[in-house]
Amino acid sequence: MKSAILVYTVLLFPSVSAFGQSDDPALPAEARTFMSRLVGTWEMQGLRNGEPFTGLLQVRWNDAQTGLIYCSREGSRLTHGVGFWDATTGELVETWVVDNLSVALRIKPNTDRTVGDGRVMLYLPNGETAVGTTRSEYLTADNIRFIGGGTGGQSFEAEYTRVPIEASEAALANYGKFVVGGTWVCETQTPISKHTYHWRPGNKTLWWDRQGGRFPGLSLLSVDHVAQCVRSMDVDDDGSTGSAVWLQSNENTWLMLGRYHAPDGEQDLQLTLTRTSQDEIHLTGTAVIDGKEQTLSDVWKRKR
Repeated sequence: MKSAILVYTVLLFPSVSAFGQSDDPALPAEARTFMSRLVGTWEMQGLRNGEPFTGLLQVRWNDAQTGLIYCSREGSRLTHGVGFWDATTGELVETWVVDNLSVALRIKPNTDRTVGDGRVMLYLPNGETAVGTTRSEYLTADNIRFIGGGTGGQSFEAEYTRVPIEASEAALANYGKFVVGGTWVCETQTPISKHTYHWRPGNKTLWWDRQGGRFPGLSLLSVDHVAQCVRSMDVDDDGSTGSAVWLQSNENTWLMLGRYHAPDGEQDLQLTLTRTSQDEIHLTGTAVIDGKEQTLSDVWKRKR
């Protein structure tokens, strides 16, 4: 189990958009270029000890652009980490915190930066330390293969695909083109839920007004140009606040992954919105509220 947690927490997957030269002696230009390859949003899928999994990884610079901040999501579980460059060893160093465990990963790129070999250490609450190895293979500008293993024969293999900014811009435009106009009604919720959408000036931000129903409130959807994904900023009538990442998986399907801070606890949403006709949406997914999971299934119809 210790090794499984070790392998689970090692999630670093660089991409390839280069930033400019660095004048900071603590962060050489080649290090900045290498680290900037991680910045963005990545869809991930693979096998952990033979079991399939999917998830999302987001990476951004800190405010000073001297280190990286990571957020990895599988299901309703979020894992956070930070990364910095060790100029003495020429390695990218990552530190992750999972529950009451801490993980340190060092990855050293080869000369042409197409492969990075890593060493990982898991520090356990009882003072023991577990070890493992990783390898990152940068297949293309937008695809990375990651392989890891730990003591006890545990294994981890995944492929990461970048969500390009163009795809995010198209996802927002496509969703807005579909939902704007009329009122979307779900009559199975109590009270009946009515949603309306309209574009803000410039057609870059989508206004989403949610009246009645399960989660009344207000949302704004736009493209997050740092993470290169569609993001909604959400405020509910009960004072809950949070945000969600939106992805378009095919012509008629959008995914919404949200985390919210409510007055009485934490909330997590994982929704799939499927267009079944020009005036109907099927919504399926789960809501985790204070650790209790609820299954959601609604049909929304447009009233013109």
